[in-house]
Amino acid sequence: MSNQVSFATAFRYYEAGHSIESVESGRTFEIEADGKMDNAFDGPEIRGKWIVEGIEATDTHLPGYEHLKVTGARVLIKQVPVEDTTASGIVLMPSATEPKFEGTIVVAGPGNRLETGVQMPMEVKAGDKIIYSRMAGVPIEVEVGGEEVQLLVMNERDIIAVIE
Repeated sequence: MSNQVSFATAFRYYEAGHSIESVESGRTFEIEADGKMDNAFDGPEIRGKWIVEGIEATDTHLPGYEHLKVTGARVLIKQVPVEDTTASGIVLMPSATEPKFEGTIVVAGPGNRLETGVQMPMEVKAGDKIIYSRMAGVPIEVEVGGEEVQLLVMNERDIIAVIE
């Protein structure tokens, strides 16, 4: 049996092709063979818990990143790519581009454990779009879906804001 997750997490898995079931109403949603999505979700279902069929879904991983795990109050971030052309089509030199300190959390750790043994939950979750500190993170390369992906490992304290 899969874990019960938030609608936001379930919907990310739904977009990736998994069927999802509302705990609230018992209705199941899956993408049709022609690629169309059923968007008939209603209020009580959206606020309730969801089950993703066939996998152990959590609010700590985006689809495809389930094989990665971070410890403590750390996250893995997929950075927003730097624009290398202007709106008018001028190609910019790499030295002329200003890096963006934005990204999406693809994996979130469980949070710090206090000396008393209490687990402090993370304030962020997988899928959150964030702004982080200039000097934050350690770049790493990992294999996801058969290709190398560049990510940043950083502490939760280096996250400045969540973009909603």
